[in-house]
Amino acid sequence: MTRTTLALLALSTTALLASGCWDRGLNNWEKSQLENRTADDIGSQIEEFDSFSGGLTEVETSRGVWENCYAGWGGCERCYVLEGESASGTLSMELVATDDAPQCTQALTLNDVRYEYTIDERQWSGSWTLNSGTPGDDALWDVTWSGNHDATLIVTGSENYDGTYDSSFVMNEATGVTDGDGNVSEWTVDYDYNGYLDRDWHVVAGMDVDGNITGSVVGDGATCVISGVQYDVVVDCE
Repeated sequence: MTRTTLALLALSTTALLASGCWDRGLNNWEKSQLENRTADDIGSQIEEFDSFSGGLTEVETSRGVWENCYAGWGGCERCYVLEGESASGTLSMELVATDDAPQCTQALTLNDVRYEYTIDERQWSGSWTLNSGTPGDDALWDVTWSGNHDATLIVTGSENYDGTYDSSFVMNEATGVTDGDGNVSEWTVDYDYNGYLDRDWHVVAGMDVDGNITGSVVGDGATCVISGVQYDVVVDCE
């Protein structure tokens, strides 16, 4: 092999690496982290949707404003504000620290490895419109929102994976259909991890009226299939 050929090969390799075309696949630990993180984050969105949907039936009787807080991550609270009337309005949610939980942190130890997850900021806002029916009877509402989630995962006690991992994501859009009693008949999420496991991932998932969940995670080094039923989100990365 000539020097010219070697030089061209080196330049080609450098270009591939710089362009991101030289993919490094995920190892088993990274796959499990991405699978668990995605399933947890989707599940938390649906849990929050359940929490505030009952306010849709109450906002009109509460003079146009409904506010409530529920238990959130690490002892913090998820606080909602709904403003409007039963036909339409705006909503917002913010994770709020408390005196007992000045930091929204929770830790878990598995097989002598400690995982500490801290949410620095979680907030989103959106709106709702009456889809069909009559509030208090057979109504259905369409709800949409977007926002951000800034979080960090710290791993200690492992052989090879100790460190601090950016677990933030940006919710481009989430949608849902609810009866106002906490029953969610359909939902979708479209969001991006920017830097999780030092890579970028795009997540799209949804549940249809029959309760079937489908979706995918696409990014550098892996493609994941999202499936499941109702509130059981399953993520499988290859």
